[in-house]
Amino acid sequence: MLDGVEWAAAEIVFYMLLATLIGFAIAYVFIRWFQTGSIADSFEAELAAQQELTRKAEHRLIESNESLDKVQLELRGEQQRVGKLQAELESAKTALAELEAATPDESEVAQLQADLESSRAETAEAVRQIAELESAKTASDEAAGDRAETVEKLEQDLAEARLEAVALQQRVTELESAVAECAGRRDELESQVEELAAARISGEVAEETGPAPEFPAPSDREAPSQEEGLERIAEIAARTAGAGPRADDDLKKVHGIGPKLERTLKDLGISSYRQIANFEADDISYVTAALDAFKGRIERDDWMGSAAAEHMKKYGEPA
Repeated sequence: MLDGVEWAAAEIVFYMLLATLIGFAIAYVFIRWFQTGSIADSFEAELAAQQELTRKAEHRLIESNESLDKVQLELRGEQQRVGKLQAELESAKTALAELEAATPDESEVAQLQADLESSRAETAEAVRQIAELESAKTASDEAAGDRAETVEKLEQDLAEARLEAVALQQRVTELESAVAECAGRRDELESQVEELAAARISGEVAEETGPAPEFPAPSDREAPSQEEGLERIAEIAARTAGAGPRADDDLKKVHGIGPKLERTLKDLGISSYRQIANFEADDISYVTAALDAFKGRIERDDWMGSAAAEHMKKYGEPA
């Protein structure tokens, strides 16, 4: 057994070891504390840098989203414009196909011309027969009174020949009008086909402007717009109609006016030869604008002269 001194020495050694261990533990704790503080600072600095990078990235992302939204809006606008242009192009293609289908067939025009020539020949033959019958009647009248029956027969033949000549003359007039209408309609359709073909190439349906360099503008002022033409058309229609009821003439007989233009003119209040024949220079410019026709067309086709001639032919008096 240990005596008191040995026990005290052992106790001192124990406490010294214990103090050493405690010192080591405290030193270890302080070292770890300082190391932890340094690591935390490093982590905080790195975290702050990452947060700054994240903030900048979010800012760039917001800017990118705004740019993307703007581009998407522009893209939608372009898509709408392209869709509109495609629709207009399809409409132009359809109109072009309709116009090409409506173009008078060459064989039809040739047949009308052949019928016209045939009718003229028949008319000439009828006139010759009338002359022969009139000569025969004159000879019969001078021959003797006992040939009354023959004279009567010749008179009947003469009357029938005259009626036939009138009918043939009317047929010739109708054929001439039909040929003129076909020619005017073909000119109109060819102009529209050319304009629509040009619009199809450019991808847009442009406003009709049809060049007519050989016909100057009706007046020195700027050509009116379609709205201005529509505003003035009623006044022009009333002023040029003259006194009395307004006639409803066949405007297709006027050179250069087809069925479509006739319907448009009558819808605007212009329904008689007299009105067209009395167009003045300013009237022509407003009517051209209201019809949305190319400048110089009315002068080129001489609507006024043709309408005056048709009025004289129908009513037997100047327009």
